[in-house]
Amino acid sequence: MPLAAAPAPSRPVFTGRGTVAFLVLLAAFIAMPWLVHPLEALLPLVDVALAGNLAESAIGLLLGVWLFRLIRAQRRQAVEFSRELERVTESDALTGLGNTLALARDLERTLNRARRTSEPVTLLYFDIDALDDVNRHHGRAAGDLTLRMMGAVLRSSVRFGIDTGYRLADDKFAIVLAASRDASLVVRQRLEWNFQERTPRRSNLSVGVATWDGRKSSDGLVEEARRSLAAQRQTSMVAQMA
Repeated sequence: MPLAAAPAPSRPVFTGRGTVAFLVLLAAFIAMPWLVHPLEALLPLVDVALAGNLAESAIGLLLGVWLFRLIRAQRRQAVEFSRELERVTESDALTGLGNTLALARDLERTLNRARRTSEPVTLLYFDIDALDDVNRHHGRAAGDLTLRMMGAVLRSSVRFGIDTGYRLADDKFAIVLAASRDASLVVRQRLEWNFQERTPRRSNLSVGVATWDGRKSSDGLVEEARRSLAAQRQTSMVAQMA
């Protein structure tokens, strides 16, 4: 999941000169009865009143258009701020991936779509083996580099616009795949190989796999993937002790 582009700053409605012009128009609108008073010596009172009314209407229209533009600009800035806040709160700053909030939102949407289309959905839930050892022996900078590399490998291992990746905790990640279990195992193998080749300390991954059965909730699918990861790690530990 690439980082969203920061919204372009909105052009301000009121610049320094614009503020002065607005205040001048506002003052003229308020003072109009006094401004047209000198005309009474030159024109009939009816014409003076008509000129004053026309001037007030014109200035009032300009002020109304100006305020309307201001309200629209404020609304646009509020929408941009809301989108930026959502991007920040649902993304991981170190890797640029979505976080736990983004996973919960996107997985629910994916399952709702799968209910309509009957497309397969598989969740890969994995962590980096011995990341604490990397931090302890090589420094936090090496650990952060490992995490950033994980984010880069994850993005390069999935299909853009179809599959999405997330960093859920310090060393835990997930991928939502629109794929069957067999197809997801190919992604898993590519992910493990690419990460081991590109990580600075040749770290390994432990991966749990859960394929949606058409009935589970998003929370249930995540829990199944967690259990699969725990079982995979236990199997690896037993194999190492044998």
